[in-house]
Amino acid sequence: MKRFIINIPQRWLKRGSLSFALLIMFVTVGFGQQTTLYSQYVFNRLAINPAYAGSQEQFQLTTLHRRQWDNFEGAPVTNTIIAHQAIKNKKVGIGLIASHDKIGVHSDQRVYLAYAYKIKMMHGTLAMGLQAGFSRIQSDFSKLTLKTEDVLVSGFRDSFNPNFGTGVYYSNSNFFAGLSIPYLLNSRLSDGAEFESISQQKRYYFITAGRVFTLNPLVKILPSVLLRVQEGNATSAELGANLILNDVLTVGASYRSEDALVGIMKLEISDNISAGYSYDHTLSDIGAYSNGSHELMLSYRIPYSKRCHSYF
Repeated sequence: MKRFIINIPQRWLKRGSLSFALLIMFVTVGFGQQTTLYSQYVFNRLAINPAYAGSQEQFQLTTLHRRQWDNFEGAPVTNTIIAHQAIKNKKVGIGLIASHDKIGVHSDQRVYLAYAYKIKMMHGTLAMGLQAGFSRIQSDFSKLTLKTEDVLVSGFRDSFNPNFGTGVYYSNSNFFAGLSIPYLLNSRLSDGAEFESISQQKRYYFITAGRVFTLNPLVKILPSVLLRVQEGNATSAELGANLILNDVLTVGASYRSEDALVGIMKLEISDNISAGYSYDHTLSDIGAYSNGSHELMLSYRIPYSKRCHSYF
């Protein structure tokens, strides 16, 4: 969901029209989620941090499908492809993140390339990453059915927005921590209508960390934390824990502050293929009308060695 800052001419305030009502509606919903949420972020850290590219000695291709607030017409639906690999015998990782986000009559298509440089340290690896790409935001208001035609919600809008981001990521055999700013530019989008309507994509900061604790040869536990800090908006925290059974089945849960309780399951189908599912039980007022959010993951990887693991 985008954030809108709208300056309304005085003549609009006197009309009491459908247009003004729609303006109020957009302002009301405008302060909220701007980037896609991923409940299975702990398995797909490249989606929030470019420094994660090539963090393991393998090639990995992951597809994600997320339906947020199921049962709502026009609710967010996101399809994402994430691919990355370490370059053999080099301290370099490369990656690709491509996504299509659909919300009502709005769509947001993003393509980003990521590059990470890794530095071996005494107790782990420190990676510094960059990503660059673009988003294409389109709004097709012709799909709306209105009783009265209105310039505010008519026609087709299309904007192209280049951006870049950065991050750092540290990991070893049982610990990871990262800090990232995936989109450094605060894009401002004007719709070109007679009034001034500007959508601002505000900068996000992601802080994440986790650690694997081995309870016995068959059981491990992976607690993790994710902080989402957005300029001009409230900080969101996600606290979770995953139980790893025989390195094959992972079950877990997390709490997203004032938003949702999340259940997660991941299965290692083979040495190369894994699948995951998560369900978000919405805690906010919208939960009374929503069937929650669903996220499916399918991942294929080619390890360069048997020592490569799927945690970090």
